[in-house]
Amino acid sequence: MKKAFTVLVMFVAMFATQPIWAQSQPPLLSLLDYLKVDQGKVLQAAPHFPLQENLSEKFETRLEQWLEKFPKEWIAFRQLVETQNPGIGWSTYGIPQKYIPENKTVNSSWWQWYQAAKITDEVKQQRFPHFPSLQTNLVGDTLGLNFDRKVANWERLYPKEYIAFLNTPQLKALSASAASKININYTPRFLGVEISETAPKLQNTGDKLSDQYNYDLKYRNWLFVFKPATFDKLYGSDYDYPEGFNRVDYCKNMKTMIERKKNADWGTIKQGK
Repeated sequence: MKKAFTVLVMFVAMFATQPIWAQSQPPLLSLLDYLKVDQGKVLQAAPHFPLQENLSEKFETRLEQWLEKFPKEWIAFRQLVETQNPGIGWSTYGIPQKYIPENKTVNSSWWQWYQAAKITDEVKQQRFPHFPSLQTNLVGDTLGLNFDRKVANWERLYPKEYIAFLNTPQLKALSASAASKININYTPRFLGVEISETAPKLQNTGDKLSDQYNYDLKYRNWLFVFKPATFDKLYGSDYDYPEGFNRVDYCKNMKTMIERKKNADWGTIKQGK
């Protein structure tokens, strides 16, 4: 009787250590066993996830069909607490490379700060709607450099948004200046930019970010001088002006300068004979 009881205990212990997915299984299911992910939890996130069901020879085919047909479930699967480890090499567990998302390297302190603050789309739209987005067709360091340049242009074109950005509670909480409100005295960058009587045109020097930024400055200044109503409608809420700034005098002086430049001798000293 004692021997029979010992055998029973050994059988129960052996049964308890069997994988929760299947006894003989593909690498992906072995991973789920190792991570102790319950089937029900996986199926709740990904209802069409391919179970083995004694069809191990067909699992890889059904897995790729699932990846192809249900990409949102594949995303939900990777967002399970147990599968979020960035160190998982999915290709070693049977996931074809084309379904494995590339890790973006964004070497930008601006992007890292923005991401860490977990800013919602609603907050962004309310406080700084023109804050730039990533140009996702770029990779590595280029992606970060590109984003930093876009931020630099944005803060010059939308200084009030930039100030609102710096004072956003979620961002201030991650900043050394969180205790005090940030105020910046500035002069709009478009003021004084060279223009003519005709609307500026977008140049093509091969540097799209620089070309667009220079065009935006010139277009704002041109509207400010020659189409003030349109400027106020499009950009009026984007700027404050230094104390003592006189808009009428500024526009008059810009027009005078444009007229003088029509004279080929403007700016030269004529020598008497």
